Amino acid sequence: MGEVASGRTASGVPGTPLLSARGLWVSYRGGSGVRGTSQEPVLKGVDLDLERGAALGLVGESGSGKTTLLLSLLGFLPLDQGTIQLDGERMPAGTRPRRSREQRRRIQPVFQSALESLNPRLKVGSALTEPPRVHGIDPNAMGASRLEELPTALLELVGLDGSLAGRYPRELSGGERQRVAIARAISVRPEALLLDEPVSALDLSVQAGVLELLAQLRRELGMAILFVSHDLAVVEEVCDRVHVFHQGQIVESGSPGRILSNPGHLATERLVEAIPRVP
Repeated sequence: MGEVASGRTASGVPGTPLLSARGLWVSYRGGSGVRGTSQEPVLKGVDLDLERGAALGLVGESGSGKTTLLLSLLGFLPLDQGTIQLDGERMPAGTRPRRSREQRRRIQPVFQSALESLNPRLKVGSALTEPPRVHGIDPNAMGASRLEELPTALLELVGLDGSLAGRYPRELSGGERQRVAIARAISVRPEALLLDEPVSALDLSVQAGVLELLAQLRRELGMAILFVSHDLAVVEEVCDRVHVFHQGQIVESGSPGRILSNPGHLATERLVEAIPRVP
């Protein structure tokens, strides 16, 4: 396998965050259709910056709104108020108007359940070649001389054997499927991965391997990472900085070490207390 190209030059204005959000308010609506009654807002004026190459953790209890924030940043949910920018350029929110193909390429998601996010009718090799083919990605950028060789190169990059390209997702273990989902996300050379609880459904030993992989890919490919989780200990393994989310707002920010050793908000204290400890 050839070496993966790295060290891309940032295309945005110097000093501008790769991805930023300002004053995000999001609420779901009850009843039928868009004219249904608006419920209590899930996001309440959220501001967030993801710098190039950074690893930012977003932690909170179930129902705090952290996944809603991630889906909003991806453009999957409409905003009640606020703006989202990529390299200082405003991005559409919600399904209409749609984001450009290039905007979607630069920000790629990885979800909790790879079995649900991967097409069960496609073999792994087809799942890995379709995104770069659609986006016109040069296979050499991912260590392959031809598109047909790309699945093997990507699988090896995420620590899997190239022979898995001929299997269906259901034939893989949970850890293997999540690595395939990560390989599919990086196949289009994104500048950021937005990950929603990517290891919460995995065994502890498998979790450790996937977290190590993410740290490795961040170093080698220069990607930024937004890592959503309910587990502060997991976020500490990957992230440089942490935002604590509670009731639709960021209530505390800091380094993982500072957050763990000196929590300043009741919601943070509960997250720290929930970390399993060996007697």
